[in-house]
Order: sequence, then structure tokens, then C-alpha cells
Amino acid sequence: MTTQLLENRYRIIQELGQGGFGETFLAEDLHMPSSRRCVIKQLKPVTNDPAVYQIVKERFQREAVILEQLGEGNRQIPSLFAYFTEAGQFFLVQEWIEGQTLSQQVEQGGCWSSAGVTQLLIGLLPVLDFIHDRGIVHRDIKPDNIILRQSDHSPVLIDFGAVKETMGTQMNTAGQTTSSIVIGTPGFMPSEQAIGRPVFSSDLYSLGLTAIYLLTGKLPQDFSSDPATGKILWRSPQWNVDNHLANVLDQAICTHPRDRFRSAGVMLRALQAANQMTMPVANPAVVPIPETLVPPPTMPVSQPTVVSNPPAPMASGTPPTVATTQGAAVSQAPSPPPKQGMADWQKAILTGGVVGIFFLGGIIGYDQLTGDRDPVTPESPTANETIDPPEDNNSDSDFSAGDNLPPEAETVDVEETPDPPVVAQPDPVKPEIPVVPINKFDAEVIVAEWLMCKSELFSFPYDASCGKELLTGAAYANNIRRTDGKQSSIQWLKANDAYYIFEDQQIEDINDFRMGDRNATIEVIVTESRTLYDAKGNIDQNASGYDQRLVQYNLEFTDDGAWKIATYDTLEVLWE
Repeated sequence: MTTQLLENRYRIIQELGQGGFGETFLAEDLHMPSSRRCVIKQLKPVTNDPAVYQIVKERFQREAVILEQLGEGNRQIPSLFAYFTEAGQFFLVQEWIEGQTLSQQVEQGGCWSSAGVTQLLIGLLPVLDFIHDRGIVHRDIKPDNIILRQSDHSPVLIDFGAVKETMGTQMNTAGQTTSSIVIGTPGFMPSEQAIGRPVFSSDLYSLGLTAIYLLTGKLPQDFSSDPATGKILWRSPQWNVDNHLANVLDQAICTHPRDRFRSAGVMLRALQAANQMTMPVANPAVVPIPETLVPPPTMPVSQPTVVSNPPAPMASGTPPTVATTQGAAVSQAPSPPPKQGMADWQKAILTGGVVGIFFLGGIIGYDQLTGDRDPVTPESPTANETIDPPEDNNSDSDFSAGDNLPPEAETVDVEETPDPPVVAQPDPVKPEIPVVPINKFDAEVIVAEWLMCKSELFSFPYDASCGKELLTGAAYANNIRRTDGKQSSIQWLKANDAYYIFEDQQIEDINDFRMGDRNATIEVIVTESRTLYDAKGNIDQNASGYDQRLVQYNLEFTDDGAWKIATYDTLEVLWE
């Protein structure tokens, strides 16, 4: 930049960097008493079309407002001081964060420890949760865009990608605006972002690879990947990475968004839970011995009391002895008194009693079966006892409860305590899962995942796994499996050896979102290019096209506790 003074206010001190979207400078504000230092970003549109320039200007203003709100709401995002246009170019004036980027940290100090990376993630994930709650995807998280602030060593997130995307605005032949550039850094951005469909978990993917860079000193391109899944194979004993941290990072960098953490908050909780599992426990508390060492019997035992020498009672206020083993507190209980065997006369009485009971029971049973003897008068039942009716061994018998009861027992109201009739128990009812509310941004994520899923579902080898996770009802039947004898989309493609190729799929805007009890509706403007190839590789022009549509997606909360697409319909074709 040849001009050393901008807006007659900001004096350029030095250039900090440059790229395809413009340049970044360190400057000082001459209108401030302290000549406060600031960062000025000069942004250049990719086209000089006057019609496009006006659109870019309007979008630039909107993005500047968002940057201002983010900076005011979080200390780990640079504040926006001003924005202006000059000579057909756009400028942002932001807070200067004095410190080192993570790239500089690794270059000067080497790789980080697992503990250091964990603390960094704990410091950054709440920032991502903050911006995602406002519907913003950063889109360019990498070591160069995270600065450790010198004053407090807090990580600060810089260089949001939305403003850069505005600079790439162009107009197609149909007069519709499109973005000609993809925001992100190769290696650090996931596949859905590379085709212009970033989701919130795209930032988690980039953050995970940034953490791996700190642990290993290697860029994502330096690692090999699984040819079947595309997953980056970075784990190695040479890095000596904490296993819990490695597991969290593995989930963050999964190839498909559905396999990653659903949000930054979920990833943070997983990370903190892993920390708690690995934290050593210092000075375990002594657990006092309860007064009752052995629970008392629930029923009185009718037997002679065996007197033994009881243990001496502990002195009042004297704590029990505690032994510790492997860091756990173990209570040392006093030894129980030795068990005493029964005397011979006790054994004889017990044996005779058992034999007598069986003999008496046999006589009673024989009398009731034959009916030839007078019934034995039982004792009156106690309040806690009931009389069971005799078992009906003959299915044709007219025997009913109360027949042939002894006279003495007729005073008992047997009908009040009959055996309950045998009723077939219904299958247990599966408890209904409470509905988890869904917001506009989560609904948009589901739609974005469905757009990406179509490339897997409708092309070789017709992988339906993502469709089963995202679709239900008519959407599932029409695309994956029908039960009315007709072919679903995937069944037709398989039968005809045909397949689709999808390109330039992008969610342009959200028109409307409504939430019901167990359903939600989102209207989305979607741009998509699709090409149908037959078994010979010829293009079916009737089923192919490139257009932009307003599509209504109806979501349902399913019994397995997930929001899925139940139906979707094109409301309007905006251009084709």
C-alpha cells in the first residue's frame, strides 16, 4: 500500500500479511490520545462489476455489524473499531491482539504437551459455542488464526471467513449472485466445507487438526489417511499423547459431520470428563464406620440365645482405624465374634421338629384328598396370613373357592382374598422419549447433512447409512425402501446401474423456520447441480440440471430420540 494515511486518521506502521483477499496492516489511530494501535484489513472484491459492487457493499456492512457484535460479546474475539470504503476497496479496523500465533509458538518452542493442548481447547471451545449460538461458522480455524494474547495468555480467535466470502460475490448468467470462492485452508477444512457447505462441526474438525498440529508439529497433509473412510491416521506412540485427549480429537476430525461432536459444548464436556477421569485424587477423605456394622434380621429367630463374649465397645469420640490401599479409603471394622456351633440337644430338637412337621402335613393332605376323615381344625389365621384355595386339578371341575372348607374356617371371608385370575400381561410399554427442542441452526445442519448424503446415497456403492440416520416416513420410503411394491430412488438406480453426480450444492439462505410439538418446518434456498448417468455413462438430460430452489423440509422427532427429515417439497424454482 502506497498510502500511509487512511481516512485521514489511521497511519500505517507495517504490513502484517497478505493473501488472495487483500492485505493486513498494523496501524495507529491518530484520533486517539494514546495513538492506539490497531489492525486494518484491506479487502478487494474479485470483480469490478458495478452491480456486484453494490451487493458486496451491502453484504460487507452486514458482516461488519456481526463482527462488532461478536467482539463486544466475547473478550476472545477482536473488537471492531470501524469500517469504511475507499477507492473501491473495503477496510476493517480491528483491535490489535499483541501476542504470538500458534504457528509461531510451535516454530519457536516446539510441540505442546497433552496438558497444554487440553487447556487451550478448554479455553477455545466456549468461544466457538458463543459464535455458533449466533449462527456463525468461523470457517478458517488454523494455527495462524489463533493468537495467544500476551497480557493473559488467553487464546483469541481472529480472521473470520464470512467477510472474505463477501469479496468473492459474482453474478451468474441468470442474474443471480453466487460466491466464486471457497473459504478455508486446504488440509484444515473438511470435505463439506470444501464444496461450500460448512456446518458448525466444520469448525470442530479444523480445531481438532489444529490441536494435532500442536501435539505433533505436522500439518494435516503430512499424515496418511484411511483409503476406505478418508480418516486421518495421526496417532503414533512417538507423540506420547494422552489417550483420552486423542479419543476426543479422533471424534472431532471424523470425515462425516454426523460422526463428530454435535456442538462445541458437547466436545468441551467430553474433554472435561476425560480430564476428571485422569486426575489423581489427593488426600482421600476418611469414611467413618457406621454405627450398625451388620443390619438386624428382619424376622425374629426362635432359637435359644447363644451367649458369646461381645467385642469391647469403642470409646466415645475415638475414630475407627482406617487403612488405605491404592489411594482408596478402606474402613477397618472390629473383628466379629467367633461363630458358635449348636449343641447336640439343639440339633436333636431341630431334627425332630422338622420330621414332625412333614408327618403332620402328610396326614392333612391325605385327609383332604380322600375326604374319608374328619377335617383337621386349623388355627385361626393371623392378620398377616391368607388361606389359599385348593388347587383345581380337574379342568372340568365345578370347584370354587370356599368348597369343602372346615367349619371353623368359614368365618374367614375367603372371597376377599382370592387368588387373582391369570391375566395375560401386555408387553411393557416403551417409555416415550421426551422431545428435545430443535432450533433453526440445528435444522439447517440436518438439511446440509442431507445434501451431502445424497452424493453417497445415489452414487456407487449406494451407501444408505447416512439416509437411515437423516430420513424417516415418506422421505425414507421414497428414497431408500418402499413397501408398496414400487421402487424407491435408490432401488431404481441400482436396478438400472445408474447414478447421480452432485456439484455446487449450497444453502444460500433460510426463509422460514417453525417449531411444533414433535415436528418442525424449515424453508431453505438451495443451489444444486445434479447429473444423472445411465449404465453406459450417457447423461440423462431430463433428470439433470443446475438450479436454485426454495425447498420446504418437514422434520419429525422420532422414537429413537432424533430429528429427521420426514418430507420435503420444492415450493418454487427461483432460477434454472
